[in-house]
Amino acid sequence: MTIRQSTFKHIEDEIRDYHSTVKYISEYRQALQAGESKATALASNAVLIEMERVTAAIEHTVSLLPDDKKAMMHLRYWMRPQVLTWDGIAMKCNANRVTVIRWRNDIVAAIAERLGRR
Repeated sequence: MTIRQSTFKHIEDEIRDYHSTVKYISEYRQALQAGESKATALASNAVLIEMERVTAAIEHTVSLLPDDKKAMMHLRYWMRPQVLTWDGIAMKCNANRVTVIRWRNDIVAAIAERLGRR
């Protein structure tokens, strides 16, 4: 499946922000009061629902990956500071540069497909 460049960049941004989004969702839920108001607030908050949908798509896709591709995801999107080039990531994953870029493209496309984006 081919996706638009803007969608590709957006999905990459969501992957990069995954951990902060999960933290925000958790903090938001804790800030809500208990009872019916909590359920109403959660059900009506479209932004929160979309954040949960995106994080679930990322979690599902990453959970299906073999260890080398998970390592690539960590090195590319979640390691701070980001100091490795594609060549450095490829070396750490025991693959070549073209292979790890293809992995990235396939993973982003799988997340986009799960979200119904093109």
